[in-house]
Amino acid sequence: MINSETDLVFALGGAVLHFLWQGTVIGLITSLMIRVLHKSSVESRYTVALCSSVMCAIVFLITFWGLVYKTPNTSGGLIAPITLIPSVKNYLGNMHQIVATIWAIGVGFLIARFAFHWLWSQLLRTKMIANPDRQWLDIFDELKTQMGISKTIKMLKSGLVQTPMVVGWISPVVLVPAAAFALLSPEQMRMILVHELTHIRRYDHWVNQFQALVEIILFFHPVVWWLSRQMQIEREYCCDDASLQAVPKRKVLAETLAQLEQMRISSPANSLAANGGSLMDRITRILDNRVRTRETKKHKMKIQTLGVIAATALLVGVISNVEAKDTKKAQISKKQPARGKLNNNAVIKKIKAAVDAGELTKKEAAKKIADMKKEYGSKKKGNPKSKYNEVIKEIKDAVGSGKLTKKEAAEKIAAMKNKLGSKNKKKSKKTKSKRK
Repeated sequence: MINSETDLVFALGGAVLHFLWQGTVIGLITSLMIRVLHKSSVESRYTVALCSSVMCAIVFLITFWGLVYKTPNTSGGLIAPITLIPSVKNYLGNMHQIVATIWAIGVGFLIARFAFHWLWSQLLRTKMIANPDRQWLDIFDELKTQMGISKTIKMLKSGLVQTPMVVGWISPVVLVPAAAFALLSPEQMRMILVHELTHIRRYDHWVNQFQALVEIILFFHPVVWWLSRQMQIEREYCCDDASLQAVPKRKVLAETLAQLEQMRISSPANSLAANGGSLMDRITRILDNRVRTRETKKHKMKIQTLGVIAATALLVGVISNVEAKDTKKAQISKKQPARGKLNNNAVIKKIKAAVDAGELTKKEAAKKIADMKKEYGSKKKGNPKSKYNEVIKEIKDAVGSGKLTKKEAAEKIAAMKNKLGSKNKKKSKKTKSKRK
């Protein structure tokens, strides 16, 4: 039983303090569940957020009830048992009274805010309204029949609102700004009306009032505001999905939301606007398939660029390796004559050693050295026939490129043959004279 008003204040302050850790635990569990359900349906995430909000209210009320009637720890651990000395009890009593006073001031302020928004929504239902044209009413009635919604739900054209919304609690009304009938196409209007009627079919106008009540009572905890925001986001996603089922054109819905944002003004908290939630998040989600395609293309472009860079680096490496091999071969070819000369000297030394040992006569050694020098000299000078063929090829290439005429080429070849012939005659004369 309630012993005094002081006990009631103490219970209220204690419930507020207890909910600081209780709400944090609920928030952490909810956040984890939403993260796990990230790839699941929107409805499942919305249900989790809604149940968590209900749980916050229930836990707070159970804690308050237990403290009011001073029941022992029978609430399953929600209320920690406290056994303290009198001085500490007095300190806690004062602290609970201060907390309860601050809580009451905050609740009073939020109740006044809620009342203002309620009066404003009632004003929207009665001021500057008119019935839309017959064609729009026919579309609205058709959608209500398809969605199984009561025929008593009305659609009105409003001169005050600047974005479509649902106002009212017991008898909700769909208000559409007068400018929307001129700016939006019938297809876009159908999407918006499906969105608003989905709010009504889901009883979001009732949930919205409960949400406002929880925010008033538990305004002091950030988790409560985060849950409300999460519910609002997921609720709009659900209605967007319903709009896409009616008219499966993502781009049209995204353009419609962008146009509504241009017409938007601040709407009362207890109304359900078609452009509620984060507009950019909703448009991004609607165009999610396009965004993923673009990201995939960007990823492919990055891979292709990296592939080109890798191929270029590989090609440069191969060319450098070939050039290094060619340079090494050229250096080896330059060193080869010297090596040949060193080999000849070594052979001559061996021949001389053989003469000293008596294995060869001086005449045989001289003949071997002469033959070796003759062979080395012919290699050094090169093959005249191969040089002749190279010159002939160069002359033919010059004729092909137009640098020489055929007549000039024939004259050069004849002159080269005469020169080679005279050299051969001189060599034959020298050999004959030596023989004589």
